[in-house]
Amino acid sequence: PQEDGWITRKTSVEYLADIDEVAEDSSSSLQHGALSEEDPDLREHIGDEDYDELYRQLYDENEENLQNGSDSVHSFSVREEGGPLEEEQQTSPTESAQRRSFYHLRWLIVVIICIVAASIQFSYDIPSALHHQMIDHMRQRPVHHGDHEHSEIYFNLLYTAYSLPNIFLPFFGGWLVDTYGASLALVGFSAWCFIGQLVAAFGVARRMWSIALFGRFLFGVGGETIAVAYSSLLPHWFDEAKFLSTATTRDNGRSATQLSVSLTAAAVIARFGGMLNNFISVRVANAFSATTAMWLGTWLLVPGCAGACAVYFMEMCVLSVRMDGNETVERQSSTNASRSNNGHEPDSELATPLLQADSTANASPSTTEIQHGNRIPSFSKGFWLVCISSALSCSCVTVWNNVAAGILLERDYLQPALPSCQIPHPDQCTLGTLQPDPSFNKPFNAANNDHSCPFVLPTSLNVTRLGQKGKQQSFAIQNLSRLDVDCSDRFWADGCTKDYCHTLKDASEKAGAVMSIPFVLLAVLPPFLDRVIAQIGRRVTISAICSAVLFLVHICLALTSISPIVLLVAQGLAAATYVTAIGPIASMVVPREGPGTAFGVMLSLQNFLYAIFPLVVGVIHELSRDRFIPNVEIFFSFCGFLGTLAGIMLYCDDLLNGGECNRPIG
Repeated sequence: PQEDGWITRKTSVEYLADIDEVAEDSSSSLQHGALSEEDPDLREHIGDEDYDELYRQLYDENEENLQNGSDSVHSFSVREEGGPLEEEQQTSPTESAQRRSFYHLRWLIVVIICIVAASIQFSYDIPSALHHQMIDHMRQRPVHHGDHEHSEIYFNLLYTAYSLPNIFLPFFGGWLVDTYGASLALVGFSAWCFIGQLVAAFGVARRMWSIALFGRFLFGVGGETIAVAYSSLLPHWFDEAKFLSTATTRDNGRSATQLSVSLTAAAVIARFGGMLNNFISVRVANAFSATTAMWLGTWLLVPGCAGACAVYFMEMCVLSVRMDGNETVERQSSTNASRSNNGHEPDSELATPLLQADSTANASPSTTEIQHGNRIPSFSKGFWLVCISSALSCSCVTVWNNVAAGILLERDYLQPALPSCQIPHPDQCTLGTLQPDPSFNKPFNAANNDHSCPFVLPTSLNVTRLGQKGKQQSFAIQNLSRLDVDCSDRFWADGCTKDYCHTLKDASEKAGAVMSIPFVLLAVLPPFLDRVIAQIGRRVTISAICSAVLFLVHICLALTSISPIVLLVAQGLAAATYVTAIGPIASMVVPREGPGTAFGVMLSLQNFLYAIFPLVVGVIHELSRDRFIPNVEIFFSFCGFLGTLAGIMLYCDDLLNGGECNRPIG
């Protein structure tokens, strides 16, 4: 249906009327192709001339179909809530079966895309869940390589390498999808992610930061743009007219709702993929090694790649069947048209003005689009404030999550031993196969004269043992610290410091569970918060308050001993509310002549901070003598403070421009 109420069919052009009620007797007559003159509402709405013309066309077409033995009978039905009348065509059993198969195939593709999104998010978050395991594993390199001296910086560079290509890819990812097709792009990007994760896992296995960083760079090339691919692919599969020749307007309305559900499901399940990583990868690394956890992420991408290939071939098959069906329909239509011309001349006076009006209406937007396409859009002050606010506030959650495990271990779950905690023999192993007697070197608290200390590491060691393949391994370490202990090595985990490694294992699993809290809330709450914020408005105000909450959360993490569960619940609530409020604001402030470029700038700025901030965190950690608290948390609180200032400035700018962004929707 066009804006002027006309619709073009294969054999005629009918007039659609917007009426609230049609009598049952007139509806019955319409189904049989006969418009009765006792239909005053329809006649009054569309006029006598058009009423008679519509009657003549429907009557002639239905009479001809009945004479030719066709089951196709044109009818009219009324939409709910007094919507426009729409012409329907009774579908054959074959078409009904085709429709059911298409619906089943559509939801199968949604499931596949959810698997792809979850597996990529799982692999992306593996380093953050394995913070200390990966650093301990990669630190065990010969001293002359020098990499062990900057382990935290190298670890944070894993996320810098991922974000670097995405500073530029937002400008080209959409072009690649439009040029080569969303389904083919999905295959290419998923394969690219698999190759990148494969290279990164190999680098971790070889304990070579350079290879691991290169793999993460490759993974980043596909990891972000694949979201563009499946976000473009799903609307095609929920477009009834693209795949079904019998699609109706009501089908398209239902499909729009289902499309929203499918896109939300993909985003939510991707978040849950990252959450599951915090539980699974930690336990795999504790049971086996960090290398095994990385390989697990690699092989979890295989079903996603296979599913992407299946989506591509399914789309090609369905489109080929659709094209064959169109050729058959066109042949039948041309035959019917030639038969119709023998009895009645087509009403060119009715059809031609409508087609001309339609082409004229369509010409204006395209011309406008071409004119604006050659112009670089100008960005308002509000646009830049939204960019700055969103990039800084999201960094307080996303970049912080990269080192959240290390922060929670240091702050809450694996605090260093008190100075009063000692062991009787500081140059001997504490517990394990090399020290089987647990009472020989058991830690005690000299201040309280009890055994309240969970663990105490030896101050020095000089041990030689037979390693793998009968080779001797010597451990001669002076001034031993936690950085020298690798609990993925059996010497430490089972032989010398079993008590410490057991405590570390439990603490890392607790940290992994707690750091998942914000992302669970981010996955679950936005669909519900969206309705509330749409009704009350105040989106700019709410976003500024959320940035202030993030600032307070990081200040409390840095300077207080408040439970991390309470603080991360507050962080998750603030983050979920913020992304729900800032989304409509971003749509309002982008210029109309270049929305694609505007959103590309937003993503590029965000990824620029995601690339720079991990490196800053690594440097701060190293300058703070390998500690996160308080300096790293103060850095994140400063980001939250700047995000709050940007939110306040955005509020003032919106107030000066009429307060449009703060108004309720609808």
